[in-house]
Amino acid sequence: MNIRLPVLVGLALWVGCSSVDDVPGIDATDAPNDTEATVERDYGFDALPEFLNACAATSCSDAVTVTTAQEFLELVKAQPWVDMGQGSYVGPVDGICWPVSGDIHVVGTIEVDAATVPKTCGITRCYQDVHFVADAVGTSCSGTCQTVRIKDATVRIRKVALNAQAQGIDPSIQLLPACAEPCANGSFRCEANDTCWTGARSMCEFCLGGARVVCACWTAAGGFAPDGAACTYDMTDVPDEGTCQWGRCVTAYP
Repeated sequence: MNIRLPVLVGLALWVGCSSVDDVPGIDATDAPNDTEATVERDYGFDALPEFLNACAATSCSDAVTVTTAQEFLELVKAQPWVDMGQGSYVGPVDGICWPVSGDIHVVGTIEVDAATVPKTCGITRCYQDVHFVADAVGTSCSGTCQTVRIKDATVRIRKVALNAQAQGIDPSIQLLPACAEPCANGSFRCEANDTCWTGARSMCEFCLGGARVVCACWTAAGGFAPDGAACTYDMTDVPDEGTCQWGRCVTAYP
C-alpha cells in the first residue's frame, strides 16, 4: 500500500495550535521547560515550519488526445520548466513544487524529437542536450533518449532543469504515468497532482515545497522528527550535518 499524504499535512501540524501541547505527534514531555526555552529562543524558532510553496491542486479530468508527433511536441513546449538551477552556478532552488501536465492520450504510435525544445540553463551551460526520461508504460527510447517512441499510451509531462553543480544544467522531459496510475508500494503520493515520490524528503521538497532544512526533519509519518534527532541536507556538494530543532535541521549552535 502506498502512502497517501495531503498537501497541507504540514500545515495541519501547526495551524490552530496554541502551544506545543496541541501539536499532534509531539509529546508534552518534549516541550521545553523554562531553562530550555531560553536555549530555543537562541535558535530563533518558536513554532513548527509551515509549507507555503506546496503544489496547487490540479485536475486530471481535462485530458488531451493527440495523434501526431507535432501535436505532442507543442504540449511539451507549452509545459513550463522547473528550474532547479536558479539561473546561476551557486546551489539549487530550495523548496519548490514540481508541476506536471494533465493526462495526454496518445493514439497510435509517434516518435518525438527533443532537439527543438528550448533549453533553460540560466547563465550556466547545459552539460546535456534536452532529453526524455521515459517512465510511463508505452514509452521507450535508447541511448541518451533524445527521441522517444510513444505507442497507444497515456502520459503526463514534467520538464526539470536539474543543477548538477560543476557539470552544469541537465534539462530533462519526464514522461510520467497517467493520473490514475497507482504508486509503487512504499512510495508517497502527492494528493495535489497525483505524482509519486520514492522518499519522504523528495515528497516534502517537491510536493509540499518545503525548504531543505525543514525536509531533513520531516518524517515518513507526515510529522517532524523530535528535537535532537540527527539530520543531514545538501545545499552544495558537501552534506551539512546537524540536529533537528523545531522541525528544522540546525547545523550551527550558539
